[in-house]
Amino acid sequence: MGFSFNDIPPELIYEIFAAMDPKTLLHCCSVCRLWNGTIQGSLELQYAIELLVEGMVPGSLPMGAPQALQALQASRHAWRNLKWRSKLGRKPAYGYNLIQRLSICHAWELAGGLFVQQKGGTKDLLSVVFSSGHGGDPRVTAVEKIRANELREDLRDIAIDPTQDLIVRFYASFRQGAVLVCRTISTEEYHPLASNPALELGSYRHPFRGLSMQLAGDVTKIAQWAAVASADFHLLSPRSYVLLRAPNSRAEADAGQPGQIDIFTFRAENYNDPTQLVTLLLPETVRYMPLTIPTIDLGPFIADPIPGIPFSKSNEHRICVFLLEYNFQVFFRLFVPYRYFHRYIAISGDDGESLRVPIVKWEEWGPQNSRMLSVSGRTERKDRQVHGERALS
Repeated sequence: MGFSFNDIPPELIYEIFAAMDPKTLLHCCSVCRLWNGTIQGSLELQYAIELLVEGMVPGSLPMGAPQALQALQASRHAWRNLKWRSKLGRKPAYGYNLIQRLSICHAWELAGGLFVQQKGGTKDLLSVVFSSGHGGDPRVTAVEKIRANELREDLRDIAIDPTQDLIVRFYASFRQGAVLVCRTISTEEYHPLASNPALELGSYRHPFRGLSMQLAGDVTKIAQWAAVASADFHLLSPRSYVLLRAPNSRAEADAGQPGQIDIFTFRAENYNDPTQLVTLLLPETVRYMPLTIPTIDLGPFIADPIPGIPFSKSNEHRICVFLLEYNFQVFFRLFVPYRYFHRYIAISGDDGESLRVPIVKWEEWGPQNSRMLSVSGRTERKDRQVHGERALS
């Protein structure tokens, strides 16, 4: 007597499906009507698939599948239609007038639903917690003014990760040198997990030139090019980064040589010996129209699930935005999903050794895996415009 998978009781089929990953579940919907009906009849299985489609991961807030699925669908609809639940007013209770203009504050950061601003001229550290959008008040839910333990006029940048209760400040000046300070957001004390919470970096030659700082897990990146501004790099994960650079010389640039994107990985025990995985060439340019100033922006890396919400954006579902300036006058934005870069990281292996770094032409990777848009009018290079898979302009 023949026996098939369809002869298994529906209750057992559901238990089997519940143990599968969402991507496999999505494929099972196309196998037969019985399987599709079983999945469509379960809100728990539908919610798992919808999380995959939206690039989300489950949060720590306990919520039933019907409520969580409804919240996820409402969030998707609001973003697709740009339908905001509310807007910040000017009332003091909303915290609007407490936020200093970003152009005059010392530094600011927005990550994991937390906005932190080091205000200029005071010791106030402004911390604004925004609602998660799953049915609660969509306005500011908490505004705190914490007196920072140190106030130095040479504060250059900050980075935060609310899931680690971590804020990192970078100070630099000719007289006092450079120092990296790790504190908790909640108490402003030195972070207990930092082996050296106040790391002195010695002399600092160019403290007033542009720099960028980023936090990814247990790694802090500080980028500053002392001689030229023809390159930029950004952490993709705690153990990998992307380097964007223009042609090496003016002669190469005038000849139409393209810029390039390099992907690197490194080990915790040897940061100074990174392994290059691939070189991705940018489009070739016409003569005397070189790539001059490239910059990178990537959404914040969050180490752990954000507490207090049912779901949050996965680190694997982010976009990397490259601002390409040609001949100091023509701008393009290049959008590349993080998942494409992750392909090279995933196949690199644990040994990290490579005998030959592959060079991939633009025609072989760019049109299929990226989008390039021209930018009209005046463009300012700004950091922290990318959040997850959305870019602000």
